[in-house]
Amino acid sequence: MDELILVLRGERDDWELDRAALEVARFEHPCLRPEPYLAMLDSFAAELDRRTGRGAGGRLFVAAAGEYLFSELGFTGNREHYYDPANSCLNEVLTSRRGIPITLSVIYLEVARRLGRRAHGIGLPGHFLVRYDDGGYSVFVDAFDGGRVLTPAECFVLARQATGAPVEEDPRLLAPVSKRQILTRMLSNLRNAYRLRQAYGKALRVLEVLRAAHPGSDEFDQEARTLKRYLARWN
Repeated sequence: MDELILVLRGERDDWELDRAALEVARFEHPCLRPEPYLAMLDSFAAELDRRTGRGAGGRLFVAAAGEYLFSELGFTGNREHYYDPANSCLNEVLTSRRGIPITLSVIYLEVARRLGRRAHGIGLPGHFLVRYDDGGYSVFVDAFDGGRVLTPAECFVLARQATGAPVEEDPRLLAPVSKRQILTRMLSNLRNAYRLRQAYGKALRVLEVLRAAHPGSDEFDQEARTLKRYLARWN
């Protein structure tokens, strides 16, 4: 996981988000080879490009991406097994076409990137979205809900529903997040999924990567001590 730590620290720029996300999946699949899954994303982008062309406007692109990725390929939210660690593994999401908001959004983002489309991740409280913005057309896309297109006001409603808290309509919550932030959130989701399954050893391995990438974090240090206590009891 040394390479992933370097990406998280911003010390390695040659890995795109898809490859780094597949490295996250190696916690669950240590022998994972990324090439077949990168090729799947390549094929999705090629087919979408065939349908729209590079000169298509943003509205047409978003509509075509929604139809192809969510209606035809069937990518959708895994509501029944939301906290399954598989939902944080990009390889499994690409295969099963079921996932959580952030992994489904990564697929959308990486298809868009291959086609030179301007799309960014939006880390709402309790949910994750894609924002498509080419300067002429701007919209939010919920990859967890079949590519549903949202207005800013609807994004805040979604955040309130997801958290059960009174989320304010703060424009800063709709700002794009970095690759580092996306990967940190993916790792945090995987750690939480392991904890819920009482897989404390796996949760601790994920946490140690987060600690190495964010040295001096009181939150991660405290949780590491808690997980070590759990492991001591189980052993």
